[in-house]
Amino acid sequence: MTKVTFFQTEEGIPVGFDIYDHSGYAEEGSDIVCAAISALTATTVNALERLTEDPVQVEQDEKNARVSVRISRDHSEKADVLLRSLAQGLSDLEAVESYRDFIDLVFEEV
Repeated sequence: MTKVTFFQTEEGIPVGFDIYDHSGYAEEGSDIVCAAISALTATTVNALERLTEDPVQVEQDEKNARVSVRISRDHSEKADVLLRSLAQGLSDLEAVESYRDFIDLVFEEV
């Protein structure tokens, strides 16, 4: 199961996320849940780096299927929309009955 932790302030402002592990939905190369999570995550990280001026810390470990992203609490509105969009996309994926056993999304206050 892919585990996703979104980090947010007490006010609900997103400040980062960790995504790790393989979903286990299907064999490597055929796993549509993993592909969806990867596409949403890569698009968000690329957009944060290319479309905002916010400093973004990204750590990736492909071997262990882990991505960790942190951004300052006072980030731009663009970054806020991108992070909230990722959270919404992953939440929508988790809400699909046939996928919910393969993704675990939690929100943690920091």
